[in-house]
Amino acid sequence: AELLESYTALSEFDPVVARRTSAALGALVQWVTSLVAFNRAGDRIRPVLVRVRALELDARMHEWRVHEAEAGLASNESEVFEMQARFDAATHRRTLLAAEARASAEKLAVYRSLVAALVAERPRWVATRAAAAAERATLAADAAVAAAIIAYGAPMPADTRKSFAREILALCCAHELRTREAFEAGQWASSGVQRARWEGAGLPSGCAHALGSALALRHGAPAGWPLLLDPQGIGLRWLRGAHVAAARYTAAARAAAD
Repeated sequence: AELLESYTALSEFDPVVARRTSAALGALVQWVTSLVAFNRAGDRIRPVLVRVRALELDARMHEWRVHEAEAGLASNESEVFEMQARFDAATHRRTLLAAEARASAEKLAVYRSLVAALVAERPRWVATRAAAAAERATLAADAAVAAAIIAYGAPMPADTRKSFAREILALCCAHELRTREAFEAGQWASSGVQRARWEGAGLPSGCAHALGSALALRHGAPAGWPLLLDPQGIGLRWLRGAHVAAARYTAAARAAAD
């Protein structure tokens, strides 16, 4: 390069000057001058080309990294979608479990209240069972005494009927038939349904009224109504009400049959 520079630096090494001497020499000088200029330009451009190639390589590397990042992003997006789907499913399951828990809590509260009510009712059941056992123990004697009073005590005066009842009770004791302590014949003279119907027809509640009504029906039905001593008119109102209710019931039954 230094040797070439020593020639090209001369003032005579010029295509115009050399062409004065010879056209061929001028062309040769022009060619050499062009080669020198091309070489100098190459020396200046060569680092730039190297830098460009390096930048292109970096650009390809960055592009590859971008593609790799995009692929990772797509994979992450699919994972995010899957996680979102699992989260939605878990949230729905949680909602269902919460609803089931509330329903179970409500059922548990109902069961607890039911158990508490059953526990509160247990003493009454025990007492009712004991009372039923006591009634069952005296059932046969009570029914026998009540039947005897209703069947044979109706024509008797009140005092005689009481004495008759005491004799029957004593006879039961002699035969080891135990009756209840507070025996009321009126309680055994009719059923609860009959007493409820009689009270609906105007009969006052009470064992004495039930006994009188049972005696009246027992001994008055075959030959008409007996003589009633009824100063307050209770029996008359009851008889009329009972007949009206029976007539209405019969009319309704006939209408239904027709």
